[in-house]
Amino acid sequence: MKVTVYTLVDITNTGVVHASGIEKDYQQHSNYNTVIQTVSLTTNLEPTTVTIKHENINGIGFGSKYRNTQKYWIAEFNIEQENSVTLPILLQNFKYVPVITGLDETVKLDKPVFMCNDTKFCNVFFNLADN
Repeated sequence: MKVTVYTLVDITNTGVVHASGIEKDYQQHSNYNTVIQTVSLTTNLEPTTVTIKHENINGIGFGSKYRNTQKYWIAEFNIEQENSVTLPILLQNFKYVPVITGLDETVKLDKPVFMCNDTKFCNVFFNLADN
């Protein structure tokens, strides 16, 4: 099974895991770790890729407040156990999880949290697929 996370929050996988490194890189990686840990609440996973896109986001799944050309991140994970994670579980687990903002995102989030159940302010959504 494969889980794909789409977000307007900067989750760049910088590899910087200590605050003694470059602060921005550390904060980006902290957001990436937050995504990994949140998906991992109900399953074991294997991170595969993080892709950054900068294109028109109208109608792809983000909230109505976020429009036109924006930067967004796509994180993909392989899940070890089939059906160990579902869309309702992801929506519940990601709801209001704090994030660090003011990095390389192009949107201004009203609150520094993942929002996935709000048609106006949704900044993260998911796709689940069989391998």
